[in-house]
Parts: sequence; structure tokens; C-alpha cells
Amino acid sequence: MSQLSSSALRRLSGAAGLACAGLIVLTWSGQTKVGAEEAETPGRYVGQSECAKCHEQGMAGRGKDQLPGLKESATWAKDDQHNFAYKRLDDEDPPEDKPRWASEVTSEEIFDALEGAEADMASESIRCLSCHGVVVHDFGTPKWFKKGDNRVVFANEKHQQGYEASEGVSCDGCHGPASGWLKAHEKEEWTTQQWLARGGAKDPAKASQKLYEDLGLYYSKDLVLWAEQCVRCHLRIDSGLLAAAHPDLEAFELWDQNTRVPPHWRDYSKAADKPELPAGGALHPARVWLVGQSTALQASLEEVDKRAKAEAEDYIESAVERAVAHWTVLRHGLKLVAPEAHGKLEKAMAALGEAEDMKGKGKAAAAGAAALPRSLHYALVGAKLDAAGVKKILAALEGDAEAKKKGQRARLRELSLVALKRVK
Repeated sequence: MSQLSSSALRRLSGAAGLACAGLIVLTWSGQTKVGAEEAETPGRYVGQSECAKCHEQGMAGRGKDQLPGLKESATWAKDDQHNFAYKRLDDEDPPEDKPRWASEVTSEEIFDALEGAEADMASESIRCLSCHGVVVHDFGTPKWFKKGDNRVVFANEKHQQGYEASEGVSCDGCHGPASGWLKAHEKEEWTTQQWLARGGAKDPAKASQKLYEDLGLYYSKDLVLWAEQCVRCHLRIDSGLLAAAHPDLEAFELWDQNTRVPPHWRDYSKAADKPELPAGGALHPARVWLVGQSTALQASLEEVDKRAKAEAEDYIESAVERAVAHWTVLRHGLKLVAPEAHGKLEKAMAALGEAEDMKGKGKAAAAGAAALPRSLHYALVGAKLDAAGVKKILAALEGDAEAKKKGQRARLRELSLVALKRVK
């Protein structure tokens, strides 16, 4: 499409319009920047095989409801679709049971059509491995090559001996390069103590960042960081890959996604809500939904903004549609627990909805919608909410004609209802 008319924008956004719930923090979406200065990581990636030395056999006496139980590596290797991510880059022998999102276009076909590829094949490309494997990245934002670096040599400099890229999205990808904390974290509650020592009870965002900078460890109990780690790949993709026939990404629901991953973590809905375990307790599913949708809306609108700036007009409409889906469901939660933020987002929606196209004022509106404070995500973790409030959100979603429309809005509404109905 050459432009988005105001009527097309309003048709996509409807009454919901368009908005965003966070400051751009994880801004990279696959664009390779060969020649940019390389920065050091706080550790080396050790690979799943190293973690499996302790996390394979399980802990004696541990039952199914007593996770984690030191079987995390075995669970990942057997059932987790993240293990499939690298294999998707190799079309010679794909598994029979492909994930529901697997493309009919082969990886080889996509890679052959990709402009500016910095490697000879997808399985060696940082542009592909940024999501299909574990590459060098700092809090979600990859570190780039020095000019002339070879992709494999560069990766090997950051990978400990024995690391295998073919393991796909393995332990280091979500928990951080483990060489600096692998031995130390064997002590019970060590990770939590390290996070609290860096001020986690008072400033979780700062403590999580500091923990990564010091040790290379992502504090996965930080619900906002957890969500951001997921949307880094599940909602961000550059338009160059889309032009090469890579499928675009669908609206993302954090609670649903983590029911599709065999759990190797404790049931937070049965844990007490305390500083080191944010959003624990019976309301955990609702808070996961709130923070997940807030973070996903941020990521979706960043894609609108980036595609507008890149003048990738053929792919703006799909980015708008995805962002609309997230706002359509999230607005009901924000109206109840964060009315001030809800009001600001409505204004951002209106500005974008009134844009004639994604040039000039439209581009400025998209950028403005993607610049509200990230602190909103953290506020939602501890927002005042009870079971009665969750029922109000459920009722609003169930009666929302806009959310029942076909496409990503309807799908995301269904997934949202499932998550919220987990709260009794």
C-alpha cells in the first residue's frame, strides 16, 4: 500500500485507536549493523549441555508440583519449541510436527531473497540467529560486529568451549550468558539475594539491569523483564525480512505463550506476593496478562514507528492491526487500574487515528505513541487489583463488540479471557 488514508486507519483502529505503554528500551528488531563498534558482554554463553550437567536428572523426592526440580534441561530438550528454533533454519530435515506458526516458505528461500545478508547461510547469520539461536545481546539489544568480523568467529569469541549453536534458543538466551554465575547460582536463593542486594525491593528495574551488568544474569522473576525478553523475538521483526517472505508476527499473549512452554518454574499463583517474587499469589495470571499486554503494545507500536521511519509502507498496515489488537484488550485493564495512563493513551490513539498517512504528522504521531514511560509496566505489576476487579475486566472484554471482530483482535480477546478466568 502506498499510504494509509484516514478512513483506513480508522477502519483498522476503530473505537480502540492506537497507543503505546512504554519507553523504547529494546529497540533492535533484526537489522544487521555491520561495522558498528562491538561492546563486551558480562560473560560467555555456556550452552544447554553445560546446564544439563545439573538440570537433567532432577532432584530426588521432588514431585510434579514442586518445580523447579532440576529437570529443566530435559524438559526443554524434549518438549520446548524454543529447542526447535535453530532447526527451523535447516530445512533439510524439519520435524514432522511443526509449530502452529511455522511458515510454508522455507528458510533457504527467505535467506536467498534477503538483501544485505552478512553470512553464507541462515544458520550463520546474526540477523536470523538473533531469534532462532543465542547471540550476543545486552538486555535484549545485540552487540554488533567490528568491521570485517566473521559471524562465526565473532560468536565463538563469546561462546564457551562446548557451546553448540544448533541447540537453538537454549538456557543462556533467556537467563543470560552464564559463565559468571553458573557455579554461584547453585546455592539456594542465591539469585534472589543478589537481586535484593542491588535494591530490587525498592527499584526492580534498576536492580535487574545492575544484576545483568555485574554478572550477566537476567532476573526472570522480574515480570517486566520476563515480558520484554519474550517480545524481543515474538513481536519485533524488521521489514527487510518481511520483504524476503518471512511471515509477519501475530499479536502476543504472555500467559498463553507460557502455557505452551512446559513449565520449569514454580507456580507463582501459589506463592506469596513479596519483593523478590513480584505478582505472586492468586492474581498472578491477571498481572501477567496486564504486564504482558502493556509490553506487547509497546513493542507493536515501536514496529509501527520503525516501519513508518523506514518507509516500509507495505508492512505498516499489519503493524497497525497488531497494535490495535493489543490496545483493544489492554484498555479495559488500564481503565480500571491506571486511569491516568489510560487517558494519555487515548490521546495518543486519537492523534494517530487522525493521521492521513504515515508521513509527516502520521510519522510524528506514531513516534509519540511509542514514547510513554516504561515505568507504567512496573506500576502494573503492583497495581491495586482484586478478584472483583478482574471480573469487571472480564465483563468488559466479553461485551466488547470491537474486540469480537475477526482477526487478531478476536484471537487476542479469546486468549485474554482464558488468562483472566484463571483468577478465582
